[in-house]
Amino acid sequence: MPTENIALNANTTKNYTPAVYRVCIVAALAGLLFGLDLGVIAGVIPFLKMDFHPTTVETEWVVSAVLAGAAIGAVTAGFLTRKYGRKNVLIISVIIFALACLASSLSIGPADLISYRFVLGFSIGLASFTAPIYLSEIAPAEIRGKLVAFYQLMITIGILAAFISDKALSAGAHWRLMLAVLIIPAVIMLIFAFKLPKSPRWLMLVNREKEAKEVLKIVRVHENLIDEEILEIKESLLQKTSVLELLSNKNFIRVFLLGIVLQAMQQLTGFNIMLYYAPEIFQHIGFDSIGAALWGTVSVGFANMIFTFVAIAFVDKIGRKPLLLTGFILFGICMILTGIMLYVKTPAAFTIAIISLFVAIFAYSMSIGPMMWIYCSEIFPLRGRDLGMAGATVSNWIFNMIIGATFLSLLASLGITTTFIMYGVFCVIFFFVCIWIVPETKNVPLEKIEQNLMSGKKLRDIGKK
Repeated sequence: MPTENIALNANTTKNYTPAVYRVCIVAALAGLLFGLDLGVIAGVIPFLKMDFHPTTVETEWVVSAVLAGAAIGAVTAGFLTRKYGRKNVLIISVIIFALACLASSLSIGPADLISYRFVLGFSIGLASFTAPIYLSEIAPAEIRGKLVAFYQLMITIGILAAFISDKALSAGAHWRLMLAVLIIPAVIMLIFAFKLPKSPRWLMLVNREKEAKEVLKIVRVHENLIDEEILEIKESLLQKTSVLELLSNKNFIRVFLLGIVLQAMQQLTGFNIMLYYAPEIFQHIGFDSIGAALWGTVSVGFANMIFTFVAIAFVDKIGRKPLLLTGFILFGICMILTGIMLYVKTPAAFTIAIISLFVAIFAYSMSIGPMMWIYCSEIFPLRGRDLGMAGATVSNWIFNMIIGATFLSLLASLGITTTFIMYGVFCVIFFFVCIWIVPETKNVPLEKIEQNLMSGKKLRDIGKK
């Protein structure tokens, strides 16, 4: 049966069981831990300054050490997931996360905290590489975008939970407890992670076909479609390729670079500065106390979470590319407008800046945030998926680190208006880049995307059936 017909049948007969949702939600909890750590630091920094009196550079590195560690973790994850499997690497990442959170809460100075947060970042890098791959490999094509978007949703829930926790603990300046409390969700995820099935595509990769079929029986309905899926995976594995062979294959290089560019564009929007430095930004907008700025920060987290549901609702209906294009142009306009209003500095301008900021959050959360992870979980061929995802994830963390490590310095040298306008201009440029090179992959099986890529089709056409 041709791949196109399989996808059609799957759509009309719903070739998946309720178990697929349970499995994918548990795997996406890795995103919850990611989001918790992204969010918690915004509340920690104001009180850290009171206790440790760090320099501007030390403050930037308290934020960015996690991102540097995550880049290393993402590089390592490619080897580990291929050798030990997606599930086992998720478990390892959660254990490291919990231990690093405990150590961070006991830090005695900025250098200590930076070191422990580097280790924490390593665990997040492992998870951010592994979870989207696992989700894409276990999800059926017709709801794959929605299930991978759950990962981004969990990130936003984690960010919101961290912001709320920060606000609750801010009255006593309990920044150590802000860090230590993250151990609780890590332990909960660890318990559930042991019950996850292994990825069927990884099982086929290591010649364990019988186990792969058993896993697919848990999450698929029709036996004949399971056999077809196994056959397609086999066909994609026929060409045995080494890393050097992959890197000398021009078709793989094209999609490898696409993954890197997608993740770089996501970070260069500047969205994460709203997470790492939200209290600082809100003080520029007119919130004159740490408490008020933290309430503004909680609002950012809430909006980020709520708007992500838009992506989940529409990514498999409208498609990836229309949402992404809408997100980039809207986010860019809002960042430029926010920058201009922060230059005007009147009460009315501050009101417009706040509204514009939340529209930008909407644009990012319903498109740019989840869409890049969805694309990177779909576009790489099976033999090169670990390598491709490693390159994309490392790109994400490197550019994330650059954003986190330069924002305060940019504020000091360029000012907040120029900084926001710069990020807005980047987004307008990215809008046109996406028109040129980004494909639409809605409802297309992973194996069909691989066939199109390796046959030499243009990148923007590899999602065509």
